[in-house]
Amino acid sequence: MPNREKNREKIMENLSDLVTIILTVKWARFEPYLHQPDEGEVGNYSTLPYCWGGEQPVKSTRATARDYTGGIRFSKLPKTLRDAMITTIKLRLRYIWIDCVCIIQDDPEDVLREIAKMPQIFQEAFVTISASSARSIHDGFLHYRESLTETRLQLPYQTPDGSIGSVVLEKPRRYSPEKEPISLRVRPSIDNWRSTLRDYTCRFLTFPGDKLPAISGIAAHYEKIFQSQYFAGLWRFALASELLWSTTRSDISRPAVQRAPSWSWASVDGEKP
Repeated sequence: MPNREKNREKIMENLSDLVTIILTVKWARFEPYLHQPDEGEVGNYSTLPYCWGGEQPVKSTRATARDYTGGIRFSKLPKTLRDAMITTIKLRLRYIWIDCVCIIQDDPEDVLREIAKMPQIFQEAFVTISASSARSIHDGFLHYRESLTETRLQLPYQTPDGSIGSVVLEKPRRYSPEKEPISLRVRPSIDNWRSTLRDYTCRFLTFPGDKLPAISGIAAHYEKIFQSQYFAGLWRFALASELLWSTTRSDISRPAVQRAPSWSWASVDGEKP
């Protein structure tokens, strides 16, 4: 059996349950449409974490979601979403999950329900396409970039269909929790949790009210290890020291609408040192 068929069979054996509304991407042409999976339906899918960078030109609402089940014109999608579709198709995947389209943005109940599912959605994805280089949904990520490593070698490569391309070999970058703290690859500890918070709280959120929900997936992972209650961003087993948080700002800014108890770091804006 050809290697390609063996790989395809291996992939098909590890399909994930489709637990939420998802975008279906047609391979023959770039025309995604919203799909509500049936109970028990399975499939491999990609996910796209990215920076919104402002108002979304394409998003699901009560008014648009029904139309999107009939299809979304590819040319109307912003660059980051188009690049994600292309990547998904190149990986021979049929589905992709993107929050602005797969969550009904003006339905508070759907937003809360889908945020609760996000840890499972990302954990069970076949691949996560991280558009970390794009500052907004209009920037995209499929473009030439200079190599950030010292050792780089480009070799010619012939694809199975006969076309000529190239393979770029680079010296692997050693993982550093100080440079990339928001990761589940590190061994969970209270110090690593606080390192994650330092990095997380210096980031800009399009919707500040999502400050606690946005980190809930990572908190759920730590909760399994800590075996402790989680109180609005603080852990019960270390509550005395957890309450000693501070911010790097001299003037503590609180949002007009309360999003967390006053004793939680999530109640204020600014980086947590």
